[in-house]
Amino acid sequence: QRVCFHAADPLSGCEPPGQPAAASVCVVLAVARCVYALQAEQSLQEVAALFRTDWLNLYALNPALTTPDRLLTLGQLLNVGHLYTVAAGDTAANIVKRFGTTVGMVLAL
Repeated sequence: QRVCFHAADPLSGCEPPGQPAAASVCVVLAVARCVYALQAEQSLQEVAALFRTDWLNLYALNPALTTPDRLLTLGQLLNVGHLYTVAAGDTAANIVKRFGTTVGMVLAL
């Protein structure tokens, strides 16, 4: 997704001659699905609670974690769920049944 920011200060008067008192910059944002960046001193249990799962599920989704009680680091990325591509014939009821959740929980993602 491309996002553009525009900032202007028409009252500044401090810019060099010929330089506008405004700037624009556009960036492309890429957000990984089903991945969570750890906050300071979070444990698997804390992250699991955020996603209404248990630490065992998170541990299984993250084979790079050698032990579940290992100290996690700020900004470390954790897989927090399976990415699922809807197939022809899928219904919301079938999908939530397959993953043991509810339609409401899926819609809240």
